[in-house]
Amino acid sequence: MTEKEEILELYKVMVGTITAAEARRQRVNAVFTTLMVAVFGAAGVIDNFDFLYASIFAIILSLLWFAQLVYFKWLAEAKFCVIDQLEQRLSYKPFQVEWSHMQSRLWKIPLTRLELFVPLLFLLSSLAYAFVCIKQIFCLDS
Repeated sequence: MTEKEEILELYKVMVGTITAAEARRQRVNAVFTTLMVAVFGAAGVIDNFDFLYASIFAIILSLLWFAQLVYFKWLAEAKFCVIDQLEQRLSYKPFQVEWSHMQSRLWKIPLTRLELFVPLLFLLSSLAYAFVCIKQIFCLDS
């Protein structure tokens, strides 16, 4: 196998691992979304449900979800660095070309930033609701 063929094979492997990591990230998002909907759905359906426990559980889920997304963001950045290094040795650089096209767009907010907003929104709303529950427990609203 020549050096060019070896680089091309490594390139294929790295592109495949990016695709796999993106699929895992999407599954993680689906799992956490399902869990959050289940927590708040249960809170709305079950009589005498303690909303403070639901809020605490949602806070923990939000933090775990956020941490997972940050991990996947770092993983993708590392993988793209490796791909970029491999592309330097290839005659055509598809990811660099794609990136230059993306940079020319007006909408410049990266998807990962928008994606990170979802667990933060759940976190902030759960913290606010937990605060309301704690306030009611200690009768601070009188």
